[in-house]
Amino acid sequence: VVDNVRIFNDPNNDVRISGITTTLDGDEPAGVATAEKITVTIFNEGLDDQSNFDVNIEVTGPNGTVTATETYTGTVAAGGNDTYEFTDDFNFSVAGTYTITASTALTNDEVTDNDEFDTKAYIFSIYAGSLPFYEDFESQATIQSFQQTEPILPGVSSGFAYVYGAGGRLAFRSDFPVRPGSGKKIALDNPGGGGINRVYLSMDLSAYDTLTNNLNLSFDWFDHGDEGNAEDVIEVRGSSEDAWIEIYDFAANTNNGAHTLVNVSITDALKGALQNFSSTTQIRIGQTDNFPINTDGISVDNLYVHESISATQDESLTIEENAVAGDVVGSFTVENAIGNISANLLTPTPYFEVGNNPEEIVVSQFLDYEDLLAGPGVVFDLDVEFTDELTFDTYTARMTVEVTDDGFTAFTAPLAQISTEENKVKGDVIGQLAATGGSGTFSGSIVNATPFVIQNGIDIVANEFIDYEKIIESGSAQIDLTVDYYDEVTRETVTQLVEVTVTDDGVTALNVANQVVTTSETTAPGTILATFNPSDGSGNFSAKVINNSD
Repeated sequence: VVDNVRIFNDPNNDVRISGITTTLDGDEPAGVATAEKITVTIFNEGLDDQSNFDVNIEVTGPNGTVTATETYTGTVAAGGNDTYEFTDDFNFSVAGTYTITASTALTNDEVTDNDEFDTKAYIFSIYAGSLPFYEDFESQATIQSFQQTEPILPGVSSGFAYVYGAGGRLAFRSDFPVRPGSGKKIALDNPGGGGINRVYLSMDLSAYDTLTNNLNLSFDWFDHGDEGNAEDVIEVRGSSEDAWIEIYDFAANTNNGAHTLVNVSITDALKGALQNFSSTTQIRIGQTDNFPINTDGISVDNLYVHESISATQDESLTIEENAVAGDVVGSFTVENAIGNISANLLTPTPYFEVGNNPEEIVVSQFLDYEDLLAGPGVVFDLDVEFTDELTFDTYTARMTVEVTDDGFTAFTAPLAQISTEENKVKGDVIGQLAATGGSGTFSGSIVNATPFVIQNGIDIVANEFIDYEKIIESGSAQIDLTVDYYDEVTRETVTQLVEVTVTDDGVTALNVANQVVTTSETTAPGTILATFNPSDGSGNFSAKVINNSD
């Protein structure tokens, strides 16, 4: 491409601006660059040395246009160049794009169409909202290649900016996942055969302090086969004036063809470098390589800046003995969680566990003070690790629990022996349960199969007709009842045997012979069909028809 062709004699008088530099670093966020210097390079195209001519500067940005004219008092030799720094300071404190235009004003300049030169400067925006900060890039349209001189990223949260070198590229893509189920993400690769990519996030975190606030960075990333480079890191700095601190190395954590979930502490990094949060805290994601995705490159999604979760527990936690499985011992209060919380007991014990509510510790088996005192002890240090399932942030807190004595003597039930004569019918009380110690209020239940039940908590009652001759068919007149004694106050349970011996009443067994009777269909009601003649037994009889007969 050819343009602006001229054929001319070398002029005697011709100066022009050939370059513009500023004291900007190129990654300043808003609010910082309030008094910057601008330096121009003056080139003498003519045959004569030149001096004492005006130089103009114009800066147009989001806060308006500022102009200045100053006199260059030096001498630019023919064919040479010199620099001139304007004495005025220039304000670049507002985020956005600035156009800087400089020109010479040599009185007898013979070629004026080359006097002017312009360049651009960019000031990053700052995220000034509250935490947690979250960006999932879902509001951004899919862009396969974002390679623009202006670093402001469209469609994402304020505070983001993108700077790249030749060959670098950023894209907003949704054609491959980072975390399963995720949508769009930023992809950094190098289709031009090389070049660095840098994504900046500038934040006003002046309300936070490294001594009292633990801020974390959480994100997902996918490795597309990126080869390790020194620039493949995430860095942070407390302010735009501070040095960058590496907090995560992509190359050192490579997982080719897979996504990785990351949670790192910003606070720890800043404290280690003697930095603190400020109104211009910055995070920088870097990547460089020499091929496009899917040969090189990384993708990043679901970026959070958030306070680390923390947990506080109930104070002076004691639980009286006789607590049973499911009783809540105490609870933690988990703060700053963004997603659902899960909990893991790091000090496993058969007596306590995390409840259905992950912030609660519950009893997992009956607690008996005397047994604990003779065994593991009555004080338990329970370390619980809490995890935010969205940011993968973790926090470990300790709950100390002491099991206390209820003040009652040991609850026991002695072996009981009861004798009852046969011929008891359903509902007859044959004896009562007895227990010692505990609260003094208890009830019992029979746990094995017997012809007896417990009523009113302590009464042993026949549940069917008790016949001695039938019982001794098993080889013994003794029936063993396995009874659970339950203390109604302390909820303690002890198990004991109750031996019930059934005695013979001395009367021979009642005997009645079967009869077969034939009658005609015309038999009148009230007609005697048969007469039974019972033998043995007590001699006093009654009878009833027990089947459904006319």
